[in-house]
Amino acid sequence: MDYTNSQKGIQKIFIGEILTLISAVISIIAMLLMLVNGSTLNTASSSAAANMSSGGLVFLSSALALAAFILTILGIAGASKDESNFKNALAALFVGIIANIAQTAVSGKGALVAGLFAVAATFCQFLVTYYIVSGTLNLARAVHDRDVQARGLETLKLILIFYAVILVLNIISTVLSAKTLTTAGIITSLLATIASLAVGIVYLRLLNKARGMF
Repeated sequence: MDYTNSQKGIQKIFIGEILTLISAVISIIAMLLMLVNGSTLNTASSSAAANMSSGGLVFLSSALALAAFILTILGIAGASKDESNFKNALAALFVGIIANIAQTAVSGKGALVAGLFAVAATFCQFLVTYYIVSGTLNLARAVHDRDVQARGLETLKLILIFYAVILVLNIISTVLSAKTLTTAGIITSLLATIASLAVGIVYLRLLNKARGMF
């Protein structure tokens, strides 16, 4: 069987994940600047500088995330022609988009409601990752690549653990933000982002190995 669609699709997902990781690192730096800005030790001038810097980093992170998102959609759509799990990943991705839009729409109505949609979006992202890894595993079985199969099983176990941590941190962040504990909420969000970065690294290792299995 010809797996050209899967090969090109996984390549796009791989590049998209690299951009996602870079975006996450920039987001972490922006959050750290926000924490610095919230310190009572800052002068007015340093606070203004931190605000400008964090705002620019947030914009850059968002731009990279958008590029990664487009590449990921194209990659999943391509690979879905060969493996049904990628179709499931695509469906979860679009549900996640709806959750993100809903989060933005209700953001002015309270941090708790918006946070719940953020948790839903995170769960959808877990499903996207899970289905892509599962699809990659099935493709590895089809082409008899035992190394990718072993890496895929290991990746599945790790992402289950990491995403459980991320979901718990997101729920805590939502509760803290609803109680206007802004600094504590930022710290929890920062920890969740770091955990997401760890997921991305594990996930990227699998995608890198899977690119060469066809």
